[in-house]
Amino acid sequence: MKHCGQCGALLADAGAASGHAHKLCPACGWRWYDPPVPVVLTLLTTDDGRVVYTRKDSFEPWRWTVVAGFVERGERAEDAALREVREETNLEAEIVRFMGTHFLPGRTDQLVIAFHARVTGGEPRPGSDVDAIDIAPPDPSRLREGATSQWLVRRYLEEQTATATAKADSSV
Repeated sequence: MKHCGQCGALLADAGAASGHAHKLCPACGWRWYDPPVPVVLTLLTTDDGRVVYTRKDSFEPWRWTVVAGFVERGERAEDAALREVREETNLEAEIVRFMGTHFLPGRTDQLVIAFHARVTGGEPRPGSDVDAIDIAPPDPSRLREGATSQWLVRRYLEEQTATATAKADSSV
């Protein structure tokens, strides 16, 4: 934003005691903070524990990701996650749980809101924003190092391992 939302004067960069940069109108004192754009990432799994991976042709040959997309104005993050699942994979799903929020290093303009969802129906087919889908065992090496999608798959694997260990321990 270059001009004041109240009086139209040219905005100036200003710091803040909280450390969050913002713009300040030297004419009327109006402040504008540049909020991040909300993005959803959805770790989509099947009942047998596999992960639904997506990719675009523009990705490196080895790289996949999980379902991702922007939250539309007036849309709840949970609804955006399920809408993106339908649009990108042609699958129906239900949210299992909220997994957390994340900022990508160097990309503080986007707030990633992460969910785990499970497939409830539909036939997998690449949709509007993806060129390929693969449903395969969880494998963090298929995902970009340090990406939120890799964190989601690693966390899912850790939880699956802990659950299997607990079951084995309780049967002894």
